[in-house]
Order: sequence, then structure tokens, then C-alpha cells
Amino acid sequence: ADHPATRLDPDPERCRYAWSRLPGPFLVWPVAHEKAGATPLVRHEDPASTGDGGRPLLVAHYFDGGPVLWLGCQETWRWRSVAPKVYDRFWVGVM
Repeated sequence: ADHPATRLDPDPERCRYAWSRLPGPFLVWPVAHEKAGATPLVRHEDPASTGDGGRPLLVAHYFDGGPVLWLGCQETWRWRSVAPKVYDRFWVGVM
């Protein structure tokens, strides 16, 4: 909840609750390994994945001095059906 992209609510408890209520992805792009210096913000709890805590789903990093955010799925549109304000806040935070 400390990163602007994952801060769905200013209150940390409500932020965790919002993340727990969002529909999970059906498909998560595989990652061979995490890049050095990258910060995984959200992980997918995939039992087939190897590594610490699951497959990275949302990762923050810097490239050429600028921030980069990698999202390992394309299904955040599903969030609008259950939490339109959370969906908007996520994408405003990302941009």
C-alpha cells in the first residue's frame, strides 16, 4: 500500500480490503525471473510458480531514470464491475 499504483485507498486497512475484493486474473504472463532492482508490488498466488510468494503480477522499476510499471495481466477491466472507484483510482495512480 506504500506505492502510488497500489494505494487504492488512503487508509491502509481499507486498501487491503479493496485488494482482497477485486476479481483475480484468469491468465498471468509467465516470468522467468525477477529483474535485479525491480520491486514486485503484487504477486499472483499461483501454486505452479516458483520463487518467493508467487508469480509477479505488478512490478515497479526504473529505466533510464524514469519509472516503469509492468502489469502481468490484461484483466483489470473486470474491476469496474465490482468497484468502479477503485478501478479509476488504480489507473489514475498508474498514470
